[in-house]
Amino acid sequence: MDEIGQRYLLLALRLGRHVPDLVHAYVGPPQLREVVEGEALTPTFEIHDEALRVLELAEADADGPASVRRAAFMRSQLTAIAALARLLAGEEITFADRVDLLLGCAVEVRPTAQVEAAAEAVSRLLPGGEPLADRVAAHDATLTPAPTMMMAQMEAFAALLRQRCAEEWTLPSGETVEWAGVRGTPFTAFARYLGACRTRIELNLDVPMPIGRMLWFAAHEAYPGHHFERATKETRLVDEEQRGEAMVLVACTPESLVLEGMAEHALGLALTEPEIVTALQDAASACGLGGDLAVDRELGVHRAVLSDAVLTAALGRNRDGWSASTTRDYLREVALVPAERAARGAELLDDPIRSTMLLNYPLGRSLAGRWLETVGQSEGMRRHLTEQLMPSQLRAEVGEPGPLYPGSLV
Repeated sequence: MDEIGQRYLLLALRLGRHVPDLVHAYVGPPQLREVVEGEALTPTFEIHDEALRVLELAEADADGPASVRRAAFMRSQLTAIAALARLLAGEEITFADRVDLLLGCAVEVRPTAQVEAAAEAVSRLLPGGEPLADRVAAHDATLTPAPTMMMAQMEAFAALLRQRCAEEWTLPSGETVEWAGVRGTPFTAFARYLGACRTRIELNLDVPMPIGRMLWFAAHEAYPGHHFERATKETRLVDEEQRGEAMVLVACTPESLVLEGMAEHALGLALTEPEIVTALQDAASACGLGGDLAVDRELGVHRAVLSDAVLTAALGRNRDGWSASTTRDYLREVALVPAERAARGAELLDDPIRSTMLLNYPLGRSLAGRWLETVGQSEGMRRHLTEQLMPSQLRAEVGEPGPLYPGSLV
């Protein structure tokens, strides 16, 4: 590992001392983490200034295609890290600028007509006099396994998807996912990449999850989603190439938007629609569920449109002055988010840093989808597993105008 990579690692770890959940994964030298944990908290202005110095090093070293790509990645990431330091210091940054600086993109909401058409389609599929959110919840209940069956079914889905990864790509040697059922946690699920090609995923057995979402979740978090991507990059970029910047994953940065966006498409990258239907039919039979899978698959298309309403809620709360209750109700009634998740989402949208975490999913899904259509699924997956991609790079490749380095470090 060179000086640039090491200083980037130290910078990320020192930032993580201020907000621990910003560092989502670390597979670098243990002694570096020990050094940071044993020192005094680094002032945020020093983190900001160090981001500038690391970028200067990376750009001074950019004398070939690979190092130029690395400098571009560093510019994107360090822009976000410097902005995070500014936010932690108490600087006020508008919501639009925060999204630009932290995620490397702008918030674009769906036209109202599209949202209304999706809601009407869901209502036609689930007729009744109850509120639409309640009808959706009732439908989900018909395809939700008992808590005692959740772990076995999740592991069965993961095994199917893992086998497909082995057929289509190359599984890193020794990779493994540890699934665990937990109770009494505020999260629906929690995944942590542990290094050495290992991931632990905890599933909250207190929160009902329909089999359709379970299959999507197994793909998103495990195969060929986050676990498969992290394990592959650890083997290729960390073990083989000793890239320091690949040894840490910092949330609320442009890299995280691309990673979440690709994970949103993981199920479609692994299985065809007929294969998805077959997997769900087998699961419904095994769990003794009688819900209508045909309706569920059609609903999924329209619910994906409605889930993007979180972007409208984010703008409403952070730009237009919506109240917390209005934001919560909008997420529940328009985005059709379950009540507890809607309340939690409304709280996150009040956080100047974590509010952007919610936007990773719709913004990343849209951008990654356009990019995959342009470069093709096979080529897109190959590059996703071997490169550290950034939003501005994907936008340029789909022909969308915009600066290579969005935002400003200063």
